[in-house]
Amino acid sequence: PFFTNFSLGNSEIYFYKGKKTHGSWYNMGQQDYVPTYRWLVTQAGSMTSVADNIAVRFTHEDAYIGGSSIRLSGSALSAGTDIVLYRTKLNASAGGVKATVALKNGLEGTNASDLYVIVRTEGSDTWQEYALGDLTGAAWQTKTVDLSGVSQGNNIEYIGLRVKGSNDSYKMLVGQLMISDNRSAVTPAAIVKESVLTEIKEETKSTMSVKLN
Repeated sequence: PFFTNFSLGNSEIYFYKGKKTHGSWYNMGQQDYVPTYRWLVTQAGSMTSVADNIAVRFTHEDAYIGGSSIRLSGSALSAGTDIVLYRTKLNASAGGVKATVALKNGLEGTNASDLYVIVRTEGSDTWQEYALGDLTGAAWQTKTVDLSGVSQGNNIEYIGLRVKGSNDSYKMLVGQLMISDNRSAVTPAAIVKESVLTEIKEETKSTMSVKLN
């Protein structure tokens, strides 16, 4: 029910799962949900104590899907730094709530991500944190964690990330954030053949461009 690739709808390159698939593009219809707060960076557990050890910004240098991601950089502290991204009213209508995050730090070998998903449920003043663990290699990787503290029927009010560690040259790209549960998938209605209008716009010996309505 919640899904974003942090795509701004434009870039010099179109990425799909971290791979370059196309050149320059612009399509505002592909802009994702941008963060509610840009950027609310605070000491861990607080939404009022500002922190400046982690810088956050959109970047077009790399992306998981689309043309952009968010970059976290600075000094990771053992006390933790929160990046509050979204305010929501996301209902966990089923159990098995989990978060999936796409990450890339560009480092070879196994390295700690020092990154956590944090959520706060409606009516609570306490953040729940879930470690994303280690990264194994320089390419994009997806990490899925169970949000065990979010029960069926809870409303998730805030969603964010927490950087916590001891790295003076911390850098991480975040290219996807998804929160889902065990609700049943909805099957779309089948397309009726007679309802599709096909127009041939361009044709060569090896290619054809069509417009479908």
